[in-house]
Amino acid sequence: MKFFKFACAVGVSSLFVAASVGVAAPAVPHSGSAAPAQSLGPDNAGNSPAPGNLGNSKTSPAPGNPNGSDARKDPGDPNEPQANRLSDPDTAPLPVLAWTTIRPGLELGITRLPASERMGLPDRFVVIRIHPNRFNFSLQMASETGEAHSFREWAEKGDLSVGINASMYLRDNLTSTGMMRSATHVNNAKAGSRFGAFFAADPADERLPRVDILDRDETDRMRRLGKYRLVVQNYRMWNRSGVIQWPKNGPASSIAAAGKDGRGCILFIISQEALSAETFARYVRKFPLGVTRLMYLEGGSPTGLVLRMPADAKERAFPGASVSVVNNHRVYVWRGRSSVLQTMGGSEVRLPNVLGARPR
Repeated sequence: MKFFKFACAVGVSSLFVAASVGVAAPAVPHSGSAAPAQSLGPDNAGNSPAPGNLGNSKTSPAPGNPNGSDARKDPGDPNEPQANRLSDPDTAPLPVLAWTTIRPGLELGITRLPASERMGLPDRFVVIRIHPNRFNFSLQMASETGEAHSFREWAEKGDLSVGINASMYLRDNLTSTGMMRSATHVNNAKAGSRFGAFFAADPADERLPRVDILDRDETDRMRRLGKYRLVVQNYRMWNRSGVIQWPKNGPASSIAAAGKDGRGCILFIISQEALSAETFARYVRKFPLGVTRLMYLEGGSPTGLVLRMPADAKERAFPGASVSVVNNHRVYVWRGRSSVLQTMGGSEVRLPNVLGARPR
């Protein structure tokens, strides 16, 4: 498949991509409880569990087969459910990711994954690409303001153009499971031993990139982190060698993630379709996004992505999003769900932490 060349800020375009993502988000603490260590990607030592193995066994089953057999079903096996075949990025048909320029330096890409298309689901795979030379990143934290809010409310209060879940959080419904800080507030000063990725922005040293995603295996990681005022820590979705850090056949839910491409742009990504984290990571690789670093943010019903633009801008209908007008701004929200069976809808989740971007 041809890899399409693109710049961080491009006009309306369509990109053919190998799309297909499985469903498996870790048991996330979005409900207010920390995720069980063994249920999520990397183990406590920072190693990647073997495929199909959560890291508790000395031996691992053959890839794709939790029973340990060398036999693996052919993707075309009529006995394998059609939905499973359509959810596999390596065997699914290729959808189109259509790009729209929202404003200079901010682009929106939306598609529907094969399983959702086949089953007539409204779920979308959504990507917002942000050019760091045109946008500043910020953290909206209930531990700083005193109150949690919905995506719409956080976008309004923070004057954000775009926002996404900043992290998983603990039972107090305030504290991030990993390190989280900004120039004005520290939510969690401690770096979690299980989390291998760091989203870093607002550098004190102008020689550093305006925004970056660092890997814990980088030898100078802590020194570089100390020069950034905004830091969010969470699971990496693949390590520096490109090995995906999640078990196959994991639980499925909506997933939110942040990525960095080879040109330095930041991508906020959400799959409304319930996927395993391993499948989600493979889908991100299949799309011609050029993502070099990918950090897990959240999974399940709290998952979401918000886009906010002036109400006098051209009115647009974006698939999969609810829309409202708030204080002369049109606000679009893509929401997730906690399982394949859960329907989206109902009242919006109030979130303690949101990572966002606003024009410089």
